[in-house]
Amino acid sequence: TAPPVSVEPRPAAPAAQSLGWLRARILPNELVPEPDPHRRGLILSYAPGTGPPGPIHRKSFVYDGALAALAFSLAGDRVTASRILQALVRVQRSDGSFWFSYSGDVSWPDEADHEMAIIRSGATAWVGYALSFYLEGQPPPDSPRAERERDRFLATARRIADFLLTLRVADAPHARGLLRGGRGVVRLTVDPARKTVQEVYQDGPVRWISTEQNISSFFFLASLHRVSGEPRYGAAAQEIRQRLLGSLWQEDLGQFAQGFREDGRLDRTLALDCASWGALFLVAAGETDKAARALATADRLYQNRHGAVAGHRPYHDRPIYDDPRVQRVLMPAAPDARWRDLAIVWAEGSLGVALAHLRRGDVDRAREIVGEIAKMREGDGIRHATREVAYELSASPSVAGTAWHVIVEEALRAPRARGVWAR
Repeated sequence: TAPPVSVEPRPAAPAAQSLGWLRARILPNELVPEPDPHRRGLILSYAPGTGPPGPIHRKSFVYDGALAALAFSLAGDRVTASRILQALVRVQRSDGSFWFSYSGDVSWPDEADHEMAIIRSGATAWVGYALSFYLEGQPPPDSPRAERERDRFLATARRIADFLLTLRVADAPHARGLLRGGRGVVRLTVDPARKTVQEVYQDGPVRWISTEQNISSFFFLASLHRVSGEPRYGAAAQEIRQRLLGSLWQEDLGQFAQGFREDGRLDRTLALDCASWGALFLVAAGETDKAARALATADRLYQNRHGAVAGHRPYHDRPIYDDPRVQRVLMPAAPDARWRDLAIVWAEGSLGVALAHLRRGDVDRAREIVGEIAKMREGDGIRHATREVAYELSASPSVAGTAWHVIVEEALRAPRARGVWAR
């Protein structure tokens, strides 16, 4: 059995730098000194860096909040991890889900006003995983306050799991037990009169199925089963495991498919998460040969360089934008470009590859990737990507890149300790 995570903060120097940046992003902060009262303790996902602040710099994405809580838990700073988790508990919706992002300075979205707001099973599962990971590493409660915190976090995690289980597919044998994407879609389209790109919001249930979101949900449900002892969560995790391996693993691609489309057809788009996070899932599932193949695919198809930084891009052969008209407006110099044609490094995705290499025992390769991504520091934060891709990736310092840096640095420092997505 792996030793428990220490309750004393003891991160290595590079991780400490990233943790300091993450602390400064928690509301209230310099950018939003007077947040909406219900948003205090959430973490703003992007910093303006050297540019002027925009709307994205006042938003907190729940996936990023979960990552930050995990980073602080791993580093032994349970006080800060708890602060972020308590804030996430406060914004949970009555059905157990979360909006994908929350404004820090105003009350959007809420039940009365959620135009443009979406719900995603994967982001919701990450919040659940951050809660259950915190509880798995929690010493036995030694005070009424600690007991109340445990009860509150466990109740929140159960509500998350129960919401996710409402998204299970029951009517399609090839996808039975997998979770659908959530609710709401924001599509890019072109205004023909103005020749500008606009976002169009469509509310309603999402029918497609994402491999990445089901991997996230697998790890959450498995962890919650260990914490709660409730068999139904373990059974749901195992059903997802079986369907991922049986229906979504693609032997000829050497990685998982991206998922199933709305009409039920297999979506074989080549996405990095389906190779790198896929490798982490396969290691945890005991599928060592497939894990090696997926990791080799991650390095073969997605490795990229932008300037002085070597890392990985998010996709291989798909267009930058699904709608060719949108791409012609946003990328007039490269209307037919695909992701493989674009010089870009994605910090979060590259660090996921590093963690997968580490889990397979290749410490040197993991350190090499981390060293490259460290070149993406701006201030003390790690930029989301080396360049801006409108509506897709930001070049701002980001919680996702910075928290993933802590996660991998802590895994390198203490490889035998309990780690993110280790089982």
